[in-house]
Amino acid sequence: MYQEPRAQIVSMYTNQVPTNDINCGLRSRYGYEIYETVAEALTLNGIHLAADAVLLIGEYSDYPKKDRGQKLYLRYKFMQPIVEVFREDGRSVPMFSDKHLSYS
Repeated sequence: MYQEPRAQIVSMYTNQVPTNDINCGLRSRYGYEIYETVAEALTLNGIHLAADAVLLIGEYSDYPKKDRGQKLYLRYKFMQPIVEVFREDGRSVPMFSDKHLSYS
């Protein structure tokens, strides 16, 4: 039986927005804001960390490839500003990667 998640999305940063992106519909349904930077999303464009957890999804876009044809995902690039917000605020919250959401 489906159960609605108890987590609430309050903000989001999106690096790339494809033409078939479902974010607009979800945004109007759940009422979260989309920010221009990772730091703005985590602080709700303020000074202090305003999240109880962070979810980093870093692969469902068009990214460059390495010399051997491997896709160059930018997870580390996106993780850096998350950690910087944690450091500046003097506290951190649980951070999950999209890899944590799979059972295999």
